[in-house]
Amino acid sequence: MTVLGKERAIELETIHAGVSKMMERHMGDPDSRAFNAFLLAAKMATEGIIAALDNGTSVISYNLGGMPELLLALGENENEIFPFAMEKVVALQSLVGDPMYNMEAIDMAEAQGMSSDVCSTDRATLGNLTKRFLPEASCSVFVTAPCDSQTAMAESLKEITGEDVFLIDIPHHHGEREINYVAGQLKEEIEFLEEKSGKKLNWDRLKEICQESNRMIDQALDWLEWRKAIPCPQTAKMLSTMYILLQDGSGSKGATWVASEFAADAKERVQAGKSAVPGGEKIRAIWFGSPPWYNISFYDWMENELGMVVPVDMFSYVVPEMYVDTSTTETLLHDLARKQIYMPMGRHFTGAPEYFVDDLVRAAADYKADCALIAGHVSCKHAWGVLGLLKEALREADIPALAFEFDLFDPRVTTIETLQQEFKRFAEDIVLPRIGK
Repeated sequence: MTVLGKERAIELETIHAGVSKMMERHMGDPDSRAFNAFLLAAKMATEGIIAALDNGTSVISYNLGGMPELLLALGENENEIFPFAMEKVVALQSLVGDPMYNMEAIDMAEAQGMSSDVCSTDRATLGNLTKRFLPEASCSVFVTAPCDSQTAMAESLKEITGEDVFLIDIPHHHGEREINYVAGQLKEEIEFLEEKSGKKLNWDRLKEICQESNRMIDQALDWLEWRKAIPCPQTAKMLSTMYILLQDGSGSKGATWVASEFAADAKERVQAGKSAVPGGEKIRAIWFGSPPWYNISFYDWMENELGMVVPVDMFSYVVPEMYVDTSTTETLLHDLARKQIYMPMGRHFTGAPEYFVDDLVRAAADYKADCALIAGHVSCKHAWGVLGLLKEALREADIPALAFEFDLFDPRVTTIETLQQEFKRFAEDIVLPRIGK
């Protein structure tokens, strides 16, 4: 598929052109196997949006905390519904397109009255919806994870598009009672989807979709095991893309293949003794919080200038609780509810503080980290609220931490140069002297 020869929104043209150029640049590079797999996924995701616009496919949208499995299972045949993760356009624009368009969309949303306290992901998405170049959905499904910004976005979506929105409440705790609570809401969601789409849920295909999701989780867990190696085999740029795969691709063979490429590349590089850091790994850090998607090459600077590698981050923190038992309709709904609760970022920002703290400390131990990086996205007020608990737990584990403020999509909040100064000081004045002792 090509976007050439047909007039399109400049935002989509820019993403498609950007990812195509990046694929050409990295083609044939043996060190870019995993990154090339992601680029292919990004290109296919962009072309999926374009195909939905061209073909008039029935669209149901969902927010960044959600999952596509139920939507994929609607109808007698495959591809009757296009599940559209709206915020992925903002992520793709930053990663492979032009972040300028995200800033324009953010400013447009604020001009319409959306508070600057709302996450820039949602402000940019609202701006994109206002521009009306995204596929129009018949309805939307939202979850209240990972934060209150999602609820604000759901209300704004209703006002702009007039769509009916089904909102799933994700509880504070993660026990069996809470899982059953969410499973009950999934039953209501199915009724909502069937009514709005005019299509019945195909339970046999849902079983197959969830089995495919399980295969992807297999590959993701295998990948994370290989990334525990010293030296870490892959660049940190790969980490946060796992969240995009989970949120946008769960249940698809394409996303499973991308995850398998991540794992195979990591294994191959470990066995060959290759390091993500050209000059040799000096510092291992756990990055917990949002990634610097407005300039993903910041990870390259960390590795090249500081010898600092990130073997795992919050967006890639996949856990076995995300497997789905496909034995019966009851186990399908129960475990889809559990997977929803245990999605990376969602369980950390929506849940009780101990989930955030425990995962960070556990990751630091499992990946033999020298330090922790607490990425303070300005809209994540809930994360800033537990900063004291995080620092206390890390002090008890004797792990130095750097907490810093930035915005994952808007470079006007904190420049890359400012981040570089903070990281350089932290590495040279605190972490490296400790390692030297």
